[in-house]
Amino acid sequence: MLFKKIVLAAFIVAASEGVLAEDNLAQEIQVLKEKLEFLEQKSKQQELELSQVQATQQATKPATVAKNIEFKPYGFIRADVAHHFEGADAIFNKISTVPLDSSPNNVNGRTLFNVNASRFGLDINTKVNDQDINGKIEVDFRGGSTQDQLRIRHAYVKVNNWLFGQTTSPFVSADVLPEMVDFMANVGGGIQRNPMIQYQHSFDKNLKSWIALEDGSNSKNTDDQTRLPALTTKTQIKSNDGKSILNFRTLAMQKKTSEDEAFAWGLGLGGIYQLNESNKLHADYYHVKGDSKYMLFANDAYVLDQDKDIVENEYDSLALGLTHNWNAKWRSTLGVGAMLAEDGEYARLKPEANESLYQGWANLFYAPNKSLSYAVEYVYGERKDFLGRQGTDSRLEGMVKYSF
Repeated sequence: MLFKKIVLAAFIVAASEGVLAEDNLAQEIQVLKEKLEFLEQKSKQQELELSQVQATQQATKPATVAKNIEFKPYGFIRADVAHHFEGADAIFNKISTVPLDSSPNNVNGRTLFNVNASRFGLDINTKVNDQDINGKIEVDFRGGSTQDQLRIRHAYVKVNNWLFGQTTSPFVSADVLPEMVDFMANVGGGIQRNPMIQYQHSFDKNLKSWIALEDGSNSKNTDDQTRLPALTTKTQIKSNDGKSILNFRTLAMQKKTSEDEAFAWGLGLGGIYQLNESNKLHADYYHVKGDSKYMLFANDAYVLDQDKDIVENEYDSLALGLTHNWNAKWRSTLGVGAMLAEDGEYARLKPEANESLYQGWANLFYAPNKSLSYAVEYVYGERKDFLGRQGTDSRLEGMVKYSF
């Protein structure tokens, strides 16, 4: 009997200990759950704080990052001398205003010197946020009424295919003109630079096109103004070897006065053809109506009749040349240029304007190295107004240039 009581007591103690053990286990599990929930909440809080820090860093990060900025200075120092046998009192080409043969202002036997054609420039190239950025600033000393002051030639920034600023108009193509020592270039061509917005597209390595909206008003003639920006285009094709090119160009703008408006337009076609290793041909042709800004030595764009209506000048211009390379250091160009205006209502209203301009030249260049060049050139030209009066230009020019 006593034994049974002892066994029963032991069983009761063991059972009570099991119940207590289960209670302790449940409590420990509850504690672990609470700790796990605390850790999860803390982790979420840390993730939120991290995302806020990253957002702040992203907001304060610079919007643009430029890489590998390249600066390339360039230019040349140039000295010119000219002896005028007959013609205008200016060192460079003034064929459109040379004194008439009967004028007492005709210059005979005068020698002139000049360094104003010296030029300095800086090209800037970089990438900003994977975009190609190019900039250019170029100046010479041909500005002002006396043509001896600092002048901006080019000043623009180019973002990929878009250009903003001042550069050479797509309507002119100085790169196809026959080479000339005279800084003012020849009759029959154009070298106009304007402020503009320009877009360039390359179809392939040999075919490119340009289109631009540019300032078409004429700063040299305050009466010659435009109602809207000038629209210019150029399409150019190159040969596979890059030595021959052909381009087609257009111009369109609206001229205005206080009393009238008129549509001005122009077409251009030019190129270079490589005959062989030693010889190449240059040609550039324009037909223009109602504009005098883009073409060198052109008459005023228009005159007003008695009713103050615009009467436009319409004309053709042409430049041809042959360049011969004697060897690696010596080369010559023989060139001719002409501008012919229509003899119509414009001529009747402004008979003193030029009916025709003709010019021919021959030169010789010597370049002992890439930096230094010497040149001599003879130029002969004639102009005739609508009254039949004639002026003559005859000059011998020399030039020394150091390029860097």
